[in-house]
Amino acid sequence: MKRLSMGATCCLLIWVCANCWGQSPVTKTVLPNGLTVLVRPEPGSGIVAVDAFVRAGQPEERAPLAGIGNLVARTLMTSTLNNSADRLASAIDEVGGNFQTSWSPDFTELRAITTTANFEDATRLIGEILSNSTFPEPALEEARKAVLDEIRGYGDDVFNSACRALVKQLYKDNPYKREPAGEVLAVRKLTQEDALAFYKQYFVPNNTVLAIVGDVTKEQAVEAARIAFSGARSTPLPIRREIPYEELTVMNSQVLQRDVASAYVLIGYLASGMTNPDYSAFTVAEALLGGGKASRLFRNIRDEFGIGYSIGALNPWLANQSHLIAYISVDARRLEAAGTVGGPTIDSLRKMLVAQVEAVRSGEYTNQELDRAKSYAAGTYLLRHQRAADRAFLLGSAEAIGLGYQFDSDFEGKLAAVTRADVDRVCNKYLTDYSTVVVVPNSLEVGEEK
Repeated sequence: MKRLSMGATCCLLIWVCANCWGQSPVTKTVLPNGLTVLVRPEPGSGIVAVDAFVRAGQPEERAPLAGIGNLVARTLMTSTLNNSADRLASAIDEVGGNFQTSWSPDFTELRAITTTANFEDATRLIGEILSNSTFPEPALEEARKAVLDEIRGYGDDVFNSACRALVKQLYKDNPYKREPAGEVLAVRKLTQEDALAFYKQYFVPNNTVLAIVGDVTKEQAVEAARIAFSGARSTPLPIRREIPYEELTVMNSQVLQRDVASAYVLIGYLASGMTNPDYSAFTVAEALLGGGKASRLFRNIRDEFGIGYSIGALNPWLANQSHLIAYISVDARRLEAAGTVGGPTIDSLRKMLVAQVEAVRSGEYTNQELDRAKSYAAGTYLLRHQRAADRAFLLGSAEAIGLGYQFDSDFEGKLAAVTRADVDRVCNKYLTDYSTVVVVPNSLEVGEEK
């Protein structure tokens, strides 16, 4: 059987995805109370995804209350004015039981997967939860413990803790600099009054996007949303502090010694956020550098030198200024033997990573590499659409962060339109100064970088 190229595979994915859901137009309706309702009918499945996005993320948290959003998200489904904890849990079970909340840097999400028959009841429950939650003290205490465990879990994960250390070096005055789950000292002091105040400020219909994808009509969906939020009124929102794009003026380096068998080297750059016009071109640049096994990092370090357990690049989905992290991990025993058997040193690994970034920034890549990167970026994005829940998320999240729901259907075309000049421009704009974080075993001494 003939093997498909990466470009051909992505073209096939594009055709399959377009035929799976591309025929269903999206409609946007803003109700009198300010609630935004996005609907994509997909008849025949019998399944409906209902995904609510409240614009309440890290930018909405005040630093002394860092973690309040996560605490509120974890307590949303505990009880409401009209439902005790037991009644609410029973009602959720009756409509399928597949309700989840999540807290992210840019919004709070409440989603449900249900059947067409239970769709109206599920939507009504979402409206009740987002309008009338009560945050009882026992539930808050349980959520507080869960949040503190989450924060500790980030610290226990070596790679995540290294990424967080690097992020704190990159940003100066950006909410993303704070721990996403919350700051320990703040979380310990948060009260029921804090939770209710945050909830009443931001969990209002004119600050909420409801994305509905599945086996319902537009009319059914909009009417269900209207009924579900009929008791909620538009409320003036707090003035949101603008977050200016920063520049990295000091190239810091940090060494973390841990009880680990592998060593990690990470370099980080400030990067374009999703709402920046540079985002499409920067996504292609990221794919050139670390997207898949045909990327420069994988081919030119792991394949050529046989170095690296894991290697790649990360560019988180963030509305405001994001960051790119290029990383490599190796068996620490090879580092310890470097002086006698010629193994890599921490500094040589850092230089390898920087060299690949510099090669992309200097335009040292072929047109074939560029085409592969564009296909990889498009294919990766299209694969995020496999389930109705995924499609609802992508529509609603884009609308919630200010991109507009059209971003979801337009992004493929924007990636295809990226030129070599676009990639060179964003690389020279963003991939200049960097900071470094290194994780090594406690027994290993690391010298100064050169």
